[in-house]
Amino acid sequence: MTTCSRSGCTKKLRKDNAKGVCSSNCDSPEAPAAQRAKGIGAAAPKHEAAKEIYAPEKLSHAETIKIFRDVAEAVGRDPDEMIAEFAQAWLDGLREKLA
Repeated sequence: MTTCSRSGCTKKLRKDNAKGVCSSNCDSPEAPAAQRAKGIGAAAPKHEAAKEIYAPEKLSHAETIKIFRDVAEAVGRDPDEMIAEFAQAWLDGLREKLA
């Protein structure tokens, strides 16, 4: 017998279980609410940690620009060129709305 693949769950699965996870009473907080056992709380969303680190209200302008430039360079783009493209697209959209 195989074991549920969700973290924190050690329940044994039936032989005919093709999904590899519990369909009910799962002991993992990562399981959907309908499949989670009573008393097991939900896991915190994984993106919440990223929101805390990069929350715009917690970063200075300089920190935000540095992150933007780092990401742009990591994906092989020129940050100044990207800013110019964004600004031009914004201006074009504004002109369309005013026309």
